[in-house]
Amino acid sequence: MTKNKFHELYSQNKTRPFVLHLVRAYSPVSKIKKVWEETEDPSKMKCCCCKTPLISLEEIYTKTVKDEEVALRSFQYFMDCSLNPEIHKDDKREDSPLIKAIDGKLQAFTGEGTETMICLSCAKELILFTTDKLFSGDKQITFAINKEIIKDFPELKDSLIVDTANYKHSNQLVKKEKKQTATLGDFMDAKTKKALGLIE
Repeated sequence: MTKNKFHELYSQNKTRPFVLHLVRAYSPVSKIKKVWEETEDPSKMKCCCCKTPLISLEEIYTKTVKDEEVALRSFQYFMDCSLNPEIHKDDKREDSPLIKAIDGKLQAFTGEGTETMICLSCAKELILFTTDKLFSGDKQITFAINKEIIKDFPELKDSLIVDTANYKHSNQLVKKEKKQTATLGDFMDAKTKKALGLIE
């Protein structure tokens, strides 16, 4: 897999805790949510990774849908694009009236248990990074993900337990071994058992 900015940040001891925080906050993917309301401090509306300016859905709505002039220009632009695609084939993203209205900002996303915000491209890179580290067997990422799984599914606590006594920098996960046995009766339905005389 191609390495991205999260691989580089994770390889440095100074920024590793931040990456682990992001992994816990944005994994699994269902934790990633769009930011609906603008924050009190507009300076916080930046991607925590690439520093790209971000925008909330509320602000998008205010600057585009509520503004009749922008809405009309956007409608005309999209109709032109639909009816005469050749006219606008060389247009860039920035040429759209909607993008101009929101000053080229990107949609803000956030996770659970964090005040950070992230753009869509960084969220995708974080997911790819997390997947890569899980498949390569990275102990810290595996530990972080398993802790999140146990939070969501407490019934799995018996099969995956966190060894807090040995948890230092290795973040080891200890699997509880259960000896499971199967009997012939486990694989037979009631009719077969009755035919063999095992049950009445």
